Amino acid sequence: MLTRVLALVCAMGAALAWAGAPSPEMKLWKTEASPRDDIIIEHFATESGKHEIWLATKKGAADQALLYAHERHADVLMSPDERWLVINDHAGSNVSEALLLRRVEGIRYSEVKEAEISAKAWRLFAQRRGLAKPPRYSHDYTNAIRWGSDSKAFLASVEGHDPIDGNGREPEAVDPWLFVFDATALRPSLDLGLLNRGALHATGGD
Repeated sequence: MLTRVLALVCAMGAALAWAGAPSPEMKLWKTEASPRDDIIIEHFATESGKHEIWLATKKGAADQALLYAHERHADVLMSPDERWLVINDHAGSNVSEALLLRRVEGIRYSEVKEAEISAKAWRLFAQRRGLAKPPRYSHDYTNAIRWGSDSKAFLASVEGHDPIDGNGREPEAVDPWLFVFDATALRPSLDLGLLNRGALHATGGD
C-alpha cells in the first residue's frame, strides 16, 4: 500500500501571516461573513493559481490580516464564538487536510500545530477497528464539517483509498468516517454528545 500524503504536502506553498494587504495581482472572487457578522472572510486569487484568504473587520476600526495562503482550494469553518476556526485545505486531488487555528487578538489567528487532527483521527480509527497501526492511503482526505453550538468541538471526517491496480482490482477504501474533534482537549472522539452541548439556549428575542 502506498504511503499516504500527509500534512507536509499541503504545507508546501502554504503560509500563515498577520499583516499587510493583498498584492495588486490578487483579485477578490469570494466573500463570506463570520458567524457573528463582524468579520469578512475574503478569498483572493491570481491568474497563475496562487490563492490567499484574508480576514477584514466589518465593524469598528478598519483592519485586514492574511489568514492563509495556498495553491488550490481552501475553505474556512469558524466557530460560533469566533475563538476558533478550521481551514480545510484541499491541497491536491489526492489530499486534503484540516488545520485548527485559535484566535490570538482581533482578527489574528494562530495555528495550533499540536492539534494533528488527521493523524489523531486515523489512530482512533485504527483503535476502533482493532488494527495494529493506522492505515496508509495514497489518497487521504480530512475535512471539518461543522462546529458544535458551544464552540468547543466540531464534526469532521477522514477517508482514504488507493487507486485501482493494474489488474483492475479495487483496493480497500475508507468512506468518510465521522468523528468529533474536541478543540479544547485536542483529541478526537466518537461522542456525538460533544456537539450537542449548548444546543439549548435562550434566543434573546422578545
